Amino acid sequence: MTPIQYLHVSFELWGAVFGLICIVTVYATRYFEKKLSDYLVVLFLMNSLRLLSDSLAWYFRGSEGVLGYYTVRIANFLVFILSFAVLSAFAGYVTCLVEIRRGKSNERLCRAVYALSMIGALLVIGSRIFGYYYYFDGQNFYHRGSLYFLHFALGFMILIIIWLIVFPNLKYMECMEKYAVVGYFALPAVAIIIQTFKYGVSFIDIADTIALIMVFVSYELQYTKVCVRCEQELSLEKQRLLEEQVKLKESRIRLFQGQIKPHFIYNMLTVLWEICSDNPKAVELIRGMSKYLRGSADLLDETQCITIDKELETAENYLNLIKERFGGNISSEISVENKGFMLPAFTIQTLVENAVTHGIRKNKDGQGSVLIHVYADSKDNIIEVKDDGVGFDTGILEHDDGGERHVGIYNLRNRLELMSGGSLDIESVTGEGTKATVRIPKTPPNPSDRK
Repeated sequence: MTPIQYLHVSFELWGAVFGLICIVTVYATRYFEKKLSDYLVVLFLMNSLRLLSDSLAWYFRGSEGVLGYYTVRIANFLVFILSFAVLSAFAGYVTCLVEIRRGKSNERLCRAVYALSMIGALLVIGSRIFGYYYYFDGQNFYHRGSLYFLHFALGFMILIIIWLIVFPNLKYMECMEKYAVVGYFALPAVAIIIQTFKYGVSFIDIADTIALIMVFVSYELQYTKVCVRCEQELSLEKQRLLEEQVKLKESRIRLFQGQIKPHFIYNMLTVLWEICSDNPKAVELIRGMSKYLRGSADLLDETQCITIDKELETAENYLNLIKERFGGNISSEISVENKGFMLPAFTIQTLVENAVTHGIRKNKDGQGSVLIHVYADSKDNIIEVKDDGVGFDTGILEHDDGGERHVGIYNLRNRLELMSGGSLDIESVTGEGTKATVRIPKTPPNPSDRK
């Protein structure tokens, strides 16, 4: 082969391989703009086949064997046919691009391109019979025919029609898209003019390949831009949802805290009013009540966790008042093996109140005891509240609100989960008593992982 043949074969094989890479890349991102990507796949496929055909034509040019004879003729025929296929695919691409960017497109001009391409293909078939476009000499070399200019004229007419599709809509396109479509019109147009007068180098193939590289780059840049925008929108949406989650969490905590403000305070005020007239223990009871109120009033609207020490103090004050209220019928024991952790306010007090109200006071003699045990294992800080009351069917807690009598348990579970990632488990045997177990992780979970 001559140096010019080596040059053409190497360049066109490279262009064909690059086109196949483009096909794979565009096909992998076809969900971005499916119709547009379909046109691009066809465009790159037709151009790769044309480059491959032309490289074969150059490689076997002058070969006088049977293989060379038929390869040169078939390859050159495909080059002429595929030239119109490439132009048709590009016309479909720009029409689709205009439709996406503007919302409408000129389908009639695109159909005119298809019609001229069909005419061009028929003329190529006729030329293969009559030889007016090209012919081959006895040494199997390609030569232009007398009407060769007609092939270029049709190609130039098609490019002008494509320009009529593109030019009025350039303002609707992205920057790189403008360069790509203008380049695909300008480079082949210049190449057609040069090759009409300069024979021996496939300027059109070079121009088309460079133009298609620009088209591919514009597509990938637009795809990247859309991906970045989607990622930014997703990030903003995640941030918005997280902020809403935080607001919802705070509102739910306030709601639950409002619901768990114990009715005990109001009941005790009534009891005090009745006792004050004739019971000398009223002063002592009032003193205990004041101590309880001073310790708990600041916690009624607390939306942050408090120390276990403060919570135990509140629960102990509550139990002291309960013992005074019910005489010697109620006893209690507090065992603390672990301190130094935080928990929602009124966690223990809520469980103690339930133990007394719905457990011990339901016994026939109204007597019973409450045991508070604070300890830890390898993962959790644990609080147990046991009573020897009447017990109950824990199935009622499976309802959304835990049942009317156990709304405090339902609210406590929600507060534990929202504020500390903790949990509450209730075990109860009818006629024997109830044990409530609170588990608070030593390492709180990530707030974004909670639902």
